[in-house]
Amino acid sequence: MNRETLEKFGLRPQLPQFFDHSCSGLYSECERMWYYQYALGRRNVRVDRVALDWGSIVHKLADVWESTHNLETVKEVVEAVPDSFNADDRYGRNKGRMYEMLSEWIGFRVVNPMEILRTEQPTLVTCVSECPYSLGGCQLTYGGRMDSIVGWQGLLGPLDIKTTVMDDTDPVADYKLSHQMMGYNWIASHLMQKHCWGVIVERIITNKSKIKIGRFPVSYNKSMIREWAADERIRQNRIVSQFEVSSHQESVWLQNRARCNNPYPCHWRDVCLSPNDNDFRARWLRDNTTESRWDFTKVEQETTND
Repeated sequence: MNRETLEKFGLRPQLPQFFDHSCSGLYSECERMWYYQYALGRRNVRVDRVALDWGSIVHKLADVWESTHNLETVKEVVEAVPDSFNADDRYGRNKGRMYEMLSEWIGFRVVNPMEILRTEQPTLVTCVSECPYSLGGCQLTYGGRMDSIVGWQGLLGPLDIKTTVMDDTDPVADYKLSHQMMGYNWIASHLMQKHCWGVIVERIITNKSKIKIGRFPVSYNKSMIREWAADERIRQNRIVSQFEVSSHQESVWLQNRARCNNPYPCHWRDVCLSPNDNDFRARWLRDNTTESRWDFTKVEQETTND
């Protein structure tokens, strides 16, 4: 596609104002997917939202519990969910199962308490002076939506709640090299003005046969976070430079062919691997996606160390 074709079908490339873990992480995963979702600001209307909606409700339940510690108030969040929610979900993640999960989760929190040090919302950090990782600062601006910063078993770090239906993986191994997790650690360390030990993952497994909740520490040393910050700075500079030169040239944004069918077919596959017909590709994006740009400018907390 080119400028003429994009304008013909009402597609407008824009560079994101700020970078968060979703934006930067997706670019590393597949440049072409990043171009569709962040430069063109498109979201696929056929994406199955069951897992996304379930995770969003669980995070809301956690927010309400941490702010009120009132079971009846938390139940009101579930009661507001339509009775038809996920009625046909093959993993059984429906409204009734949510009540059962809520009971198990609150019991887990009571038996395994944490100290909530900060309850975070979208947070943007700009590091331009001395910080836990550099005397001259990381020279980086980066943000993300965090759950909380907590103290647990003598450890200090961001809490990240993960929802899943699978119980066949090692959560520590899964998240150890996660761009998202190291970004959380970088943000939390700047907010606390000291290096945080790592990320505390609270994993909630919910399916038809079980509800299982566990908490796992994923540690990062200073060298790992310092290297992450340097890589993130390079990545952001590359995205900006690439966009300035090729904002209307889809072909410059490279495909990750290994991602097309792993583990499931990518929902951009129909347009990404389609014949090189500019009108067809632009028309597909217009007709099969909706414009939706993550507005990270509406942060509720912004930190600058200067």
